[in-house]
Amino acid sequence: MSDAPASVSTDERSGRAVEVVVAILLGVVSVTSAWAAFQASLYSGLNSTELSLSQVSRTEADSLYLEASQAQGMDQLMWGRLTEVTVDFDSPDPAVVAAAESRFDTLLFNGTSVRLQEAIDRITPGDNPLEDPTYLDELYGPSEAKYAETEQHIRDAARYNVFSDYLTLSTVMMAIALFLLGITNVFKRRALRWLLVGFAVVTYLVAGVILLLVPVASI
Repeated sequence: MSDAPASVSTDERSGRAVEVVVAILLGVVSVTSAWAAFQASLYSGLNSTELSLSQVSRTEADSLYLEASQAQGMDQLMWGRLTEVTVDFDSPDPAVVAAAESRFDTLLFNGTSVRLQEAIDRITPGDNPLEDPTYLDELYGPSEAKYAETEQHIRDAARYNVFSDYLTLSTVMMAIALFLLGITNVFKRRALRWLLVGFAVVTYLVAGVILLLVPVASI
């Protein structure tokens, strides 16, 4: 007869212990889940921002490349005219040579871009200034830099998307943990209730590890 009250008291203490543990875990998991969902939304926003920036950057890069191509086309036409004029430099008639030199100087300083003039000054006689590395870098460097910026935005967007996916997975796992904790009171058997708590804790810990693997996104 004396063992019955003690057994009842032990059952009550064990039941209260489960309820206390569940209450604490519900609070902890709920707060952590809200933080994970908040971080996931931030990374989703960063992903969208980087994708938008990549589109803007690519448009600017295409525009710069088109301008460079058009400028190179104009320089190519001018270099062709200059080359035609230099043919008369070898004429035996001094008057023809003088006229050719005058035309060459006029075309060079009045109709030639500064970029092409500098390339002509750098090259050795017989070389093509349009193939000068410095000329090409000055011409296409801005567009190449913009294309590189575009690729960086795309890489950042992909990275933020992965982070958002990880955080979403963590949030889902925490929701499962909350579900397991929420149904513990439905069952009367202590062993089953503790088993559910154990599954919830394991699920929460895995979700927590995933959460910790992702850098904290700033606002």
